[in-house]
Amino acid sequence: MNLRDLGFRKVDGLILGWVFSVVVLVAFARHRIDHSAEIIVRHATYGVAYLAGVRLLARLQAREMAQLWFRFGAIVAFFFVTFFGLADIIRGLHSRTYELELLAADRSLFGTDVVLALEAWLHPLAVDLFEAAYFSYFVTPLIVFGVLVARRDAEAIDRLYVAVLLTVISSYIGYLLVPARSPYVAAQDPALSDAFRYTVEVRGLWIGDFLRSTIDSWDTLKLNAFPSDHAAIAMMFIWLFRRDRTLRFLVFPSYSLLIISTIYLRYHFVVDVLVGVALGLTTAITAERWMGAPAVTNGSLRGPGRWAPEENAG
Repeated sequence: MNLRDLGFRKVDGLILGWVFSVVVLVAFARHRIDHSAEIIVRHATYGVAYLAGVRLLARLQAREMAQLWFRFGAIVAFFFVTFFGLADIIRGLHSRTYELELLAADRSLFGTDVVLALEAWLHPLAVDLFEAAYFSYFVTPLIVFGVLVARRDAEAIDRLYVAVLLTVISSYIGYLLVPARSPYVAAQDPALSDAFRYTVEVRGLWIGDFLRSTIDSWDTLKLNAFPSDHAAIAMMFIWLFRRDRTLRFLVFPSYSLLIISTIYLRYHFVVDVLVGVALGLTTAITAERWMGAPAVTNGSLRGPGRWAPEENAG
């Protein structure tokens, strides 16, 4: 009997593997990490609940729809469980951040501070457009997921789950290894005033300022510049749905603008974005090879894992 017979899928291994790794890491460094007990309990509780849910669905021989929605809810919960504990873990493991090194990498690669150079091109209408594109990071995946659900393409959804988790977990590992603040956050640090000499504020005309303040309030970590998770997710979606005649017209324009927006709006250094793009491409290709590349029929992605007609009810 293999793990699939017990109800487990590859995405379950990614989630449970990350939860176990965090528990072990925090347990070993608990004396250096604030709220270590809370972080351990939160992750352990989530892991046990997730494991119980997977086994319960298997015992009940739940339909594909039920398993799909269980894992969707669990992945949404995953972000809340782990993201809000990362700041304490990072601060416990590191005594400094690495914005100056990332800025130096930009200058070494391009001969200038690219983010600062883009000041001359800041315009309120452009800020509105790029803030909307940046915000699409949260909206586009839900639309893509809805389309795949409407198609009842379980194989494509499984592949998407794996790709998303690979990308997000890889990004979190990057934050743990190279903690750094966004350029716009680092510029507010008096100790770095000589390095970040922005003279023009990023301001929108209609919706840009609202979206920026909303995103800023949601981002409680503030140590997640390297790599750019936004660029990684964007590239992952672009690659994964490059052959889908419907979804690529949604994914490619919004996420191409998103990648540009990360630099234009001072959310990331260029090196963050380059590494993020490479990461997203790598995780997308890995997911395809691990799960099997999608077939193309009549211009849209199809796979043998589609729900059977008799499962449509309920």
